[in-house]
Amino acid sequence: MAKRGVEFLSSIARRTARGKPAKDWGIDHKDIENHFRKGELTHPKYKEALYELKLLEQTSAPVPSPIPGKGRIARYRVHESVIDAYHEARIQQRRKEGFGDKLCKGDNARKRALRLKAAETIQDRFCKAHEVLCCTVEVDWLWSESFISDERQKFRTAVTVLAELASVDFDPVVNDGKRSRLYHPLAGLPKEVRKHLRVGDRAYRAEVDIRACWPTFLGAHLLKLYGDSNEALKAECIKWQEAFCKVGDENDPRIGIKNETGVKFRDGELKGRLNEYMSGYLQSSENKGWKPPAKHMAIDDWFAKTNPEMHKAWKAAGPKKLGRQLGLHFETPLMTDSRLYDYADDQGIALYYQYDGFGVFAKPGSQEALEKVLAGLCRLMSETSEKKFGVPIVVKLELFD
Repeated sequence: MAKRGVEFLSSIARRTARGKPAKDWGIDHKDIENHFRKGELTHPKYKEALYELKLLEQTSAPVPSPIPGKGRIARYRVHESVIDAYHEARIQQRRKEGFGDKLCKGDNARKRALRLKAAETIQDRFCKAHEVLCCTVEVDWLWSESFISDERQKFRTAVTVLAELASVDFDPVVNDGKRSRLYHPLAGLPKEVRKHLRVGDRAYRAEVDIRACWPTFLGAHLLKLYGDSNEALKAECIKWQEAFCKVGDENDPRIGIKNETGVKFRDGELKGRLNEYMSGYLQSSENKGWKPPAKHMAIDDWFAKTNPEMHKAWKAAGPKKLGRQLGLHFETPLMTDSRLYDYADDQGIALYYQYDGFGVFAKPGSQEALEKVLAGLCRLMSETSEKKFGVPIVVKLELFD
């Protein structure tokens, strides 16, 4: 039975390799799962053998086919230990093959060069900057064993993203004004891995991001929708916006929200909970018949009590649509503004788009000089936001050693 299972895996590997540009990365564990879920090669003897080899395991609930309306409903997945072994083996194999710090070589390196040449003709400043970045970024492969073992999910994510970059097998970013957030491969890299990135002689040295991005733009969004007909709402929105646009960590309104809800949030937890709440997580829970999360209920009680008109307008606007609307009308138009990329070019830095912020590649040099450059970038981001939307955002800065 074990032999049949090995034969099955080999057959999938052969079929997958023919369709995968990044052959040096081998078969992905997802391909095994997808072959099952699409109804391909699901001979019961093979499946039985995979269970026997502990390569497959039962899931607690059915897993739907990745193709809507097609495939089967399966109750299995590739075993956790197999996925871990797969990803670690991929890294070790690349080291043995002599890649060193290079993401790609051979045909993929030539493909990268062609993509880079084509990128120079792109007119949109944002799209050009990130196509160039995806085609030139490299990474230090000497990751610690503790990261591989302790941060398994992040490690897997990193391997998947870097494989896409190595094969140059990704779609160029399209900034057509129709997308709430623009995705490109680098966007998925965990922070622990981002710090190992470099572009030519520029290393990944800092990050800037909008403090409390969605809450900051909430007032402007509700004013845009309902402000002309409701003076009480207008007053609340203006007061809300002023609070979120005060400079200084001590003026972050989330500190007050955390204290006034009476709920104990872990360090850094409120940021995610507040974004979830504003995006309609509470409503989704209620619609599905789930028990409303206590922390979301506490935020809801606080919001309704302190800003009753905003609370009504927020519910009328449809919280489940809110994240997309804030991204489409505020966050993304700001982060793709050509002035930011012109400034970066003038200062000799490269920006890596991260939805509501940037990673920054800069040449080695004094932290003080870089901090001065990035302080200028933060000011420009705030000035651009105020000019475009009337919202002088607060931008945070973090430099790495």
